[in-house]
Amino acid sequence: MGIEWKVPASKNLYIESAGKKGCCMGYLGQGMEFWIYPIKVIRNFRKSYFLPELHERGNLDDFSKEITLKPEKTEILYSHPLFTMLETFFTPVDAAVSFVKYDIDTSTSINIVFSFEPELNLMWPGSIGGQYCYWDETVSGYVMSEPTNSFSAIIRTADARRYSKEGDHAFSSEPYNMFIELPKGYHSRVVTISAFNGARDKCKTTAKVFEESFSELEMISKHYYMHYLENTAKITTPDPELNRFFEWGKISLVKGMVDNPYLGEGLVAGIGPSLASTRPGFNWFFAGDTSINSLALTSYGDLENVKKSLEFSAKYQNEDGRIPHEISQSATLVDWFNKYSGFAYLHADTTAYFLLALCDFVTETGDLEFARKMNDVIRKAFEFCIKVSDKDGLILNEKAGLGALEIGEFRKPKYDIYTNGIWAAALNRLIHVMEAIGEIDIANKAKEILVNLLPSLEKFWSDYSKRYNLSIDKNGNLLEFTVPWAFIPISFDLLDKSRSHEYLKTLKHSGSVTPWGIRSIEPCEHYDPINYNFGSVWYFFNGFVSLSAYKLNDPIFGHSIIKAASKALCLEKSGHVPELYSGDRFAKVLTAVPHQLFSIGPIIMAIIRGLFGIEKDQINKTLKLSPRIPPSWEKCSVKNIRFGKNTLSVDYIRKGKEIVLKIYGEIAEEFNLSLDLEKPYLGDLIPMDGKPWMKSERRSTLNMRVSSNESFSLLNTGIYLEQKNSDLGIGHYEMSPIITSILEKDNTLLEINVLGNSCEELGLRVFGKPITTTKGITLREDDMTNVIVPLSKKELIEKVYLRIKE
Repeated sequence: MGIEWKVPASKNLYIESAGKKGCCMGYLGQGMEFWIYPIKVIRNFRKSYFLPELHERGNLDDFSKEITLKPEKTEILYSHPLFTMLETFFTPVDAAVSFVKYDIDTSTSINIVFSFEPELNLMWPGSIGGQYCYWDETVSGYVMSEPTNSFSAIIRTADARRYSKEGDHAFSSEPYNMFIELPKGYHSRVVTISAFNGARDKCKTTAKVFEESFSELEMISKHYYMHYLENTAKITTPDPELNRFFEWGKISLVKGMVDNPYLGEGLVAGIGPSLASTRPGFNWFFAGDTSINSLALTSYGDLENVKKSLEFSAKYQNEDGRIPHEISQSATLVDWFNKYSGFAYLHADTTAYFLLALCDFVTETGDLEFARKMNDVIRKAFEFCIKVSDKDGLILNEKAGLGALEIGEFRKPKYDIYTNGIWAAALNRLIHVMEAIGEIDIANKAKEILVNLLPSLEKFWSDYSKRYNLSIDKNGNLLEFTVPWAFIPISFDLLDKSRSHEYLKTLKHSGSVTPWGIRSIEPCEHYDPINYNFGSVWYFFNGFVSLSAYKLNDPIFGHSIIKAASKALCLEKSGHVPELYSGDRFAKVLTAVPHQLFSIGPIIMAIIRGLFGIEKDQINKTLKLSPRIPPSWEKCSVKNIRFGKNTLSVDYIRKGKEIVLKIYGEIAEEFNLSLDLEKPYLGDLIPMDGKPWMKSERRSTLNMRVSSNESFSLLNTGIYLEQKNSDLGIGHYEMSPIITSILEKDNTLLEINVLGNSCEELGLRVFGKPITTTKGITLREDDMTNVIVPLSKKELIEKVYLRIKE
């Protein structure tokens, strides 16, 4: 499947073209807004047409037919009986300008009218006063400026004519208009929107230079994104939606890289229209979001942007070692870190997250020089986290700030497991990195804290409810609701394994699981399907739940979350995934930011580290592979795995009962390989390659040195299961059966415990040995791998039995 993606034009579809220095965005039919960071240039950009010979006027959006998404631009095709128009929104990857190009073929003369509302204002909370906008005949467009000549902007196109009044010393209350007249035939025109932190004459000159370089800028941008896709990890699977999610997910993430002229270059949290405000989604720098998404970028090999983003966060570390939670793109133009410190230092988790992301990056890449360069920053951040912790190593939210929750009565606990799970994961990585660069005092201190912290995390466990709870209040009481936040430390193997299994089972029984993802809280008196913290579905924490499920040997559940997220991207048809979805039905919350990076980053992390089981420790030159591939996949692969000086590919192949794993590529240095494969039920994996595989209750493992291409072969003598996924569509609200546990009763009988969720049947696919029917089970005669299990349509656990055919 190519990266180009054609989708039908539909009302309110999110449209975007973003680069490092600006973006344009909006919803189809609602007008577009344009930013040149940190300036909002115009909003409500619209087009209409007039056919003079027919005296016909109309809105072009009424004739939109098809949208083509490309990494470097977005195209909208309009079809009218007398003309065809291709509108292209293009923001170059590294230029402070946006273009809207029009390719028009018309059977009659046509006038195109462009309308907009000027803004020339700074991103929240910055502000400019005294702006004005006037028509400048010399540039065939409108020029915007303000009395100090510090900021100016322009919107123009060749041969345009003014079509509206202007305000004298302030913006008009009516939209500004300009139009072009075109005779019958083919025409190409470009509308240029640019802004400049300086005088308007310089702005006009700069805009002209950009416009003359349109074709070159387009080629540079196209090459940039193609190079990005070709030089980062690439997956190929039998699931086209998953393949699309992975490729477009990488584009969606890298579109978050912003190069602000006052602050520098780093990763923002998201992009979305500001409408009448000056807050464009989450299009400013959140260090916590940067760290979350860096785990994904590191996983698929975008190392350059991870380093840039970590360096950006480090640059604004304050004197006590704290990493700021968020930095507005107008931060240097206002007293951000003092007057707005309530925003800048809101969260407790940010500094620990920074340490985790940085040390994860160094572990996966072996870039010890970067660790040495950042050593002072690391030391200060480490000391800050210690300062806001108690004697047991737990970070105190009442000292450090907010954790998992930002709203509601429970947002200020004494401790929460989310913040402290991140802290524990950071310490675990920090020890490894500090030992590698010889900072033994930090490594030893981190070990000392972690020894106390790990058992302290178990304080969040409730034996009665069999779950890890989110927080502990100042009176020592647990917040007794089922929430998914403890899966973050579980995904890093930090909580008790037996309890983690119980917690996953409790989550499945709690009503928190929907076919489109995990709710942020179980149905209870606090549940609200569109509440930010208590009811909605965030793919942010769903990624960590998925990774945890893989690590807890529940690939069916882990894969169902990845499938839901990939379906979300494909149904949104924008190339992005919104911030959050309703807990009641598969529909985005109306206030959700349409392009939210943490809705993709953790899912991509789960794909790489969970589904394909790829974990890298370049410090010890060890590559771990623990693939949990759906048994229906006959072949899948990951290519361009950057591991030290090596660029590797991994193929996973099923040939009947044989499983083949191939590792190959440009192997420039020897490394340690650790393979860990899940055994089938009611059987084993028998080595066919003569290699010294080790066996445990549920695993087959192999450790060896690799210096050249290798192939591994095992024979499956048992069965693997796959649950048929719900046919998700927009607005889906029905629940699906949930497999809560799978048990081997003897050498031939398998017991599957299913929460029916009021469903009529459970669909399974069985791979490996043939099975016989047991009570109530139907085997499709045309495909003996398909099993239909009738359910009682009740909210209860039902037992299903499968027996191997002798």
